[in-house]
Amino acid sequence: MQNRDLGMGGIKPSGQLGGMDSRLEKNWLSAFTLTELLVVMAILGLLAGLGIPAIKRGLDAGKTAKCANNLKQLGVGFQRFAAENSGTLPMAWFNDGYPGWPGWDVLILDYLEVGTKGSSGNRVYSENTPTPLLCPADTCKTNIFYTGPYGNFRYSYRINISSQDMPGNIPLRIVQLPSPSRQILVCDGEFKYYHHVSQNAALGGAIDKNNSNNVATTRHSGAANYLFVDGHVEKLKWAETWNQTVPGVDPSWGLWRQR
Repeated sequence: MQNRDLGMGGIKPSGQLGGMDSRLEKNWLSAFTLTELLVVMAILGLLAGLGIPAIKRGLDAGKTAKCANNLKQLGVGFQRFAAENSGTLPMAWFNDGYPGWPGWDVLILDYLEVGTKGSSGNRVYSENTPTPLLCPADTCKTNIFYTGPYGNFRYSYRINISSQDMPGNIPLRIVQLPSPSRQILVCDGEFKYYHHVSQNAALGGAIDKNNSNNVATTRHSGAANYLFVDGHVEKLKWAETWNQTVPGVDPSWGLWRQR
């Protein structure tokens, strides 16, 4: 009886269901026209056009924030160095009392305890050593600084020694600055010979309003990050670094020099 019921139409054979499914599928496909496809593609293209720049801005903002954090870490190193050296800032180079007269960068990394100590007791570096001296937005693959017995490392920043005494290479004491919060100490830098900048051409790396030399003025969306002597960081356009905000200082020096 069960077989007869099936044969009499109690349950439709599976072939008939398959045929119905096939007809529905054909009807649905024929309803999706070329015009509709083009509209969908246009919408997807528009969404992609809006989304990609937004993603890029987000990535750039992340790199800018990481760079600012690097500079703040360096600021801590400068403060530690000053605390142990009568309130002075390191020279760009020729730092007396240290093996090999290392540059400011090596000294600050040592105060941050970055790098591996070698057999001599000094910290040594390589291009792969993670340090806060590398800005994530720095795309220069050859931006490597060699430090003699200390090895070498990737390098993105430059110290500002515009307020440094030239005769005798006398270290600068922070108390000599009228306003440490308005004096640039370290900036985003391009890869060139000097690892410092100065308004004194005799010191090398000369800068002025019309010559940024090795300052990476547009690394972060048309601006650069700057560490100030007091330890805070600002993102500024090149022209903004020349604004005079400290009373009693020559307006031609801007935020680069106070004495």
